[in-house]
Amino acid sequence: MRLKDKVAIVTGVASGIGKGTAILFAQEGARIVGGDINSEGGNETMEKIWNEGKEAIFLQTDVSRSDQVRALVDAAVNTYGGVDVLFSNVGIVVGNRVADISEEEWDQVMAVNLKSMFLCCKYVIPEMRKQGKGSIVLTSSANGLVAEPALTTYCATKAAIIGMVRSIATDYGSDNIRINCICPTYTRTPLVQHWIDSGVDPTLTWDKVNALHVLRRIAEVDEIARAILFLASDESSIITGTALVADAGLTCFK
Repeated sequence: MRLKDKVAIVTGVASGIGKGTAILFAQEGARIVGGDINSEGGNETMEKIWNEGKEAIFLQTDVSRSDQVRALVDAAVNTYGGVDVLFSNVGIVVGNRVADISEEEWDQVMAVNLKSMFLCCKYVIPEMRKQGKGSIVLTSSANGLVAEPALTTYCATKAAIIGMVRSIATDYGSDNIRINCICPTYTRTPLVQHWIDSGVDPTLTWDKVNALHVLRRIAEVDEIARAILFLASDESSIITGTALVADAGLTCFK
C-alpha cells in the first residue's frame, strides 16, 4: 500500500502504460482520477479498478487543452480534496525527417507530447503547494536521450521533458514537491504490438527490435508501471529532477 490514501491523477489511462499504472496505483491504495481523450477505453480501465473494490473517477480529457486539464484537476480536488500524485502520460509519434514534417504535424506533436505536460504541471502544482507536498512523474522516453532516424518531433519533445523536469524541480523543491520523469524503451503496449504484428514480417521485426536491447527484449507494461510507482511513492523521497531510464539497456548501444 505504497500510495495508501493518496489522490493520483493519471492521464492516458485508456491503454498501455497509463492504464497499467492507474491500475497499479489503485492496488497500492491510491484514489485515481483518470483522464484520456478515449472515453471508452478510459471507462474500461475505471471498471477494472472498481471491480477490485478501489476508488476512481474518469473524465474525458484532451490534455492539450487548458480548460480540460483544469477541469481534471478541479475534479480531483472537488471529489477527493486535493492531489498528491500526478502521472502525466501521453504521447504520439509522427515519423519523418525534419524537412518532410509539416508545420501542422510539428504543432500537433508539440501540443500532445509537451504542452500537455506543461498544462498538467501548471494546474496541479498550486494544489500541491496548498498541502505542502506532492510527487509528479512525467513520461519522457529513451528517445529523449538517444535519437532514432525520422523521429525529429518525437525526440525533440521527449528531450524537452527531461529539461523541463530539471527546471521545475529547482523551482518547487522548497515546497516539498518532487518531479521526475520515466524514460521507457519500446514497451509491449497494444500500439507497439499492433505496429509490429501488422508488418510484412512480424517475426523478423520482433527479432530486430529485441536485438536493440542489452536484455534482448522490450519492456512489459507492468515493469514500467512499477518504476513509475517507485518515483511516485515515498520510497523515492530523496529523488527529484531525475530521468529514470527503464530501457532494457537500449541506450548502452548508442
